[in-house]
Amino acid sequence: MKRNLVALVCVVGLALSGGACGDSGPVQPDLAFAPDTLPGAQIGQSYSVTISVSGNETPVFSLQVERGSLPQGLSLTHQAVQSLGVLEGTPTQAGSFAFSIRASCFGTNRPGQEGIKDYLLVVQ
Repeated sequence: MKRNLVALVCVVGLALSGGACGDSGPVQPDLAFAPDTLPGAQIGQSYSVTISVSGNETPVFSLQVERGSLPQGLSLTHQAVQSLGVLEGTPTQAGSFAFSIRASCFGTNRPGQEGIKDYLLVVQ
């Protein structure tokens, strides 16, 4: 009887959560970043690109440069509790700059989603 009750609870939980018995719930979808690639920039000219995140189940609470670095003169600003950030400023040096942007979402009954997107920005 006890084993049947445990199995029934598992089946009901599975039906309600969409997950499997013993796991923490359904698999979270991957976060998607847009644009896929960044347009080039010019030294001394104003640059602004909006980077949006989609596929999130809860709001994005952090959008930041994870690896690498932005060209001098540019910064990434997360728009509070929105799924986007703005990469903007006036680059002061030429070169190819590889960096990654990490998005982190709020969690509810489980850890929030996270995703990383690699970018390359060429400044001429």
